[in-house]
Amino acid sequence: MKKIICFSLFLSFLNADMYYFKQGKKVFLKPLLHVERSISSLDFYENENGFILGVDNTLLVAFRDEKNLTKYIKDYDVKSYKNVFGSLYKFSLSDRAQTIKVANELAQKEDVKYAYPNFYKKRIKR
Repeated sequence: MKKIICFSLFLSFLNADMYYFKQGKKVFLKPLLHVERSISSLDFYENENGFILGVDNTLLVAFRDEKNLTKYIKDYDVKSYKNVFGSLYKFSLSDRAQTIKVANELAQKEDVKYAYPNFYKKRIKR
């Protein structure tokens, strides 16, 4: 019984960062271990609406004020970055496993409008 409780606690710690911010609200994600016809360069999650989202090592960050841009690039081990347009940047991280965590931390900064992983979504026929 103790092993089950310990294992449950361990799993809850693993899922601690499994959310992203969308319009200032948390959207929770459930990690998926296997996705049919998956791409090995992506980690897959299911959001609260049941959509399967792929996450690689990139995130989109829009700034209110770009004065801390170089500080964030250094602090979060950004491998490369590109200005998409205006104050929107695409960051590529060295470690794919850190993408959601870094996006969540940046989203809570005062000088950041929004930050979230660059999601890949399966096309749905309408």
